[in-house]
Amino acid sequence: MATDFFWSYTDEPHASRRRQIPYRYPQIRQLFGPDPWAFLKIALVVILQLSTAAILHNSGWLKILAIGSFLNHNLFLAIHELSHNLAFSTPVYNRWLGIFANLPIGVPMSVTFQKYHLEHHEHYVFNPNQETYSYYGPLNLLTWGVGYHNEHHEFPRIPGNKLHLVKEIAGEYYEGLES
Repeated sequence: MATDFFWSYTDEPHASRRRQIPYRYPQIRQLFGPDPWAFLKIALVVILQLSTAAILHNSGWLKILAIGSFLNHNLFLAIHELSHNLAFSTPVYNRWLGIFANLPIGVPMSVTFQKYHLEHHEHYVFNPNQETYSYYGPLNLLTWGVGYHNEHHEFPRIPGNKLHLVKEIAGEYYEGLES
């Protein structure tokens, strides 16, 4: 069974970059902290999801699925941001906003998501050359910057709307990685 995993006895790449980048680029630390627009973005998507459900309740399932699934996914990604306390500095406010964001999804998951998601930030490597992958396309504008996955693992206290700045500031750390 031990052959199913890549075993490494060296420092994992995220931890190495997490130390190296702020040392070389101290301005990275200025990106840490909550997204001041998170509450408004989440409230807008919740209102949009509930309004859309009311307006389209007699529409065909394909239209409902196309719009509803996008909005639900956006809320799921908002809950991801909230699991890192990136809407408010006070964790309990993030938890309450997560419960609010979870309302239109229909399946309660925001409270337990944080516990299991933070385990995902432990070091699991399935490819010895790269620990995770990033996506740098335009969908990041609609998905809380979730495509900047390597950057997020290095700096989980930077909100998704600022993760592109990590790549802009310290681009040489990400150039050789597959995306």
